[in-house]
Amino acid sequence: MSIIVDNSYYHYIAIGLGTSFLIPQLISGYQSGSLKDVSSISLLFIGSSSLLWGYYMYEKKYKLYMYATGFVCCNAFTLLLMQILQFYGRFKEHVKTFETSAASASASASASASASVPTNFVQLELKNDRSNEV
Repeated sequence: MSIIVDNSYYHYIAIGLGTSFLIPQLISGYQSGSLKDVSSISLLFIGSSSLLWGYYMYEKKYKLYMYATGFVCCNAFTLLLMQILQFYGRFKEHVKTFETSAASASASASASASASVPTNFVQLELKNDRSNEV
């Protein structure tokens, strides 16, 4: 174990693996078009904490660590943006189903209305009872 700890290269391996953990999720979400299984709250926490940690590294003048945490922050917020855009796309498709079903319902209603009087039709008669008072 002292071979690993005495050398400085393990720091860079740890940074590389730690900063790239969201890349497979980005690729998978882009290819499948779905990020339903990814927690938005976790991404928000990861992005916020890496942003704050990056600022701390900036103050301490650790540029490499600052860039690494900035990369994690960008990945987390990119995944959040992808989630929002994909949710908007699913919502837009869902609204289209309402529009098509409403159009077909109104077409069938107008066809049946021309054939007969609809069942919810109410006929009102207005009488002028004041004509006798004058």
